[in-house]
Amino acid sequence: MGSPCGHTFPQWQQLDSLDEAVLCCPVTVPMKFRWNWKQRAQHLSLLRRIPELSREVWKSSPGACILTLACRLVSAVFPVALLAVGGLLLDAINQMQRYGGSSRRIWILLAMEAALAILSDALSRFASHCDLLLSDQFTLRLNLRLMRHCDELDLETFENPQFQDRLERARSQASSQIALLRSLLQIGQQVIGIVGMIAGAFVLAPGLIAIQLIGVLPIVIAESYFAKGRYQLNRDRTSIRRMMEYLLFLATSSGDAKEVKLFRLGPYLQDQYGHIGEAYNREDQRLSVKQNLTSSVLMLVSTMVYYAAYCVLIYRTAHGALTIGKLFFLAGALQRTKGQLSGLFMGFSRSLDQLMYISDVFEFFDERPRVVAPQRPRKLPCPILRGIEFRHVCFAYAGASELVLRDVSFHIEPGERIALVGENGAGKTTIIKLLTRLYDPTDGQILIDGINLREFDPIELRSIITAVFQDFARYDLSAADNIGFGDIPFRQDYERIAFAAEKSRALPIIERLPRRYEQVLGRRFENGMDLSGGEWQRMALARACMRGAEIVILDEPTSALDARAESRLFQDFSKMVAGKMGVLISHRFSTVRIADRILVLDKGMIREQGSHEELVAAAGEYAQLFELQAAGYR
Repeated sequence: MGSPCGHTFPQWQQLDSLDEAVLCCPVTVPMKFRWNWKQRAQHLSLLRRIPELSREVWKSSPGACILTLACRLVSAVFPVALLAVGGLLLDAINQMQRYGGSSRRIWILLAMEAALAILSDALSRFASHCDLLLSDQFTLRLNLRLMRHCDELDLETFENPQFQDRLERARSQASSQIALLRSLLQIGQQVIGIVGMIAGAFVLAPGLIAIQLIGVLPIVIAESYFAKGRYQLNRDRTSIRRMMEYLLFLATSSGDAKEVKLFRLGPYLQDQYGHIGEAYNREDQRLSVKQNLTSSVLMLVSTMVYYAAYCVLIYRTAHGALTIGKLFFLAGALQRTKGQLSGLFMGFSRSLDQLMYISDVFEFFDERPRVVAPQRPRKLPCPILRGIEFRHVCFAYAGASELVLRDVSFHIEPGERIALVGENGAGKTTIIKLLTRLYDPTDGQILIDGINLREFDPIELRSIITAVFQDFARYDLSAADNIGFGDIPFRQDYERIAFAAEKSRALPIIERLPRRYEQVLGRRFENGMDLSGGEWQRMALARACMRGAEIVILDEPTSALDARAESRLFQDFSKMVAGKMGVLISHRFSTVRIADRILVLDKGMIREQGSHEELVAAAGEYAQLFELQAAGYR
């Protein structure tokens, strides 16, 4: 179903589950999970990701890593020591009751137990503090790495829905990966604790500890089974989660609020979100019921095994084989070993499953850009002396069978202003994306002074180009940032920012703002002020004026301006591109007349080119389009 504002939604009102939703949304939701030992072996192969994760954590905060590791190693010894001292204390009390004597040993043991308890609690709190420090630093580092990696990737990559799914998984999993490291550290701590417990209990009751494996292993296997199922379910529902986020965004976005209210889309969006969310939750509930029922049965078995072993200890103590203190130690060791064995195996299984999630993050980092700088980039001509040439350029978007551009060839002389005209989809904006090397041609070459664009560093190339796109960005930041972003090295140069504002005729807008250049624009943040469409466009033009570029691109720059402002803009455009190369895209033929040469595109090909007068005289495609538009004014 299409909405009045142009968004398309599947018909989900009558769906009872996400199994039906997959008919409308490209995602598969499995509800049956099978235990697969081959698959578990593949999970073990994910252990190769641990060194990479460890390096990232270590680089986040070496000091916090050392402190966290030391705290966990020391903490592993305290439970054994507390049980041992507690057992000795009970035996000392029992001996004094039976035979009398000094109570000095009792008070010493009690003081030792109190000291151990205090130290254990203090160490535990300090370890939590170190974990928090490490978690914060690691999350910050990983999110910065995500931002840097996104900055390196191509525009075409971001336009791929599958990449958007990977990006969503990476964003959602990046901050939670510290939990995996904690699990691994916890496993190490539990191993040390278990070894201590077993060593202490082995002499008195070597078989009882081994019995605990009988009750623990089934629980571990079941938890791992359901953890795998939940991971797979969440992974396969990435597209559905993104759809829900999009529906929520539409219903709460200030940018879409006008159409949502005018066309009464609110109830429709709520209904769609509610039905998808209810089906989503039902899938979670079904899996949760299965998991809890299975775990309850297995936990009952484990508890029965524990109490059977406990009965043996009580029987031996009652018949004089063990003292009360030894019973206390063994019972505590039995209970703690049961918990630690369960935690150890479940932690190991959980860590393997968390490695599946970390693979989502590193899978994203494995994404590589196609548009890359050469190993030895050529130096850009400064200034450009022979101009820019498109030589037999063809282009098709990834996965598309049809070419967007077909054998496009033209030349821009230094100081020349050209205009690109044609119907929507003719390939005008694609030419701009190729010129700025946001894409590389499928075939053919783009040359600057006879040198292929591929031989230049893309970042250096873009530094000599400035542009205002039709879908320009509106930064919900200060007015100074909105302009200064046009040339980041000079973002704090207020004289240059003021000059760009004056040159683009944005200065009157800024002077009306309460805090002038420091005024936050937009409604996203407190005390922000929104601008009209034409005012936002003036800010975008000011941003373009910040950069002293040799190539100036205006892609439909007057779409939000009135006739008088449009006329002034193109007067300014002529001054802006004086001595530079200018590329103008516009559907208004009254504006493209200022260009030295006009290229008429149709279905990805250049059909005509020449000045306005030459094209009108030729009575071709341009003349027909010009006459149609002129007739509207008559």
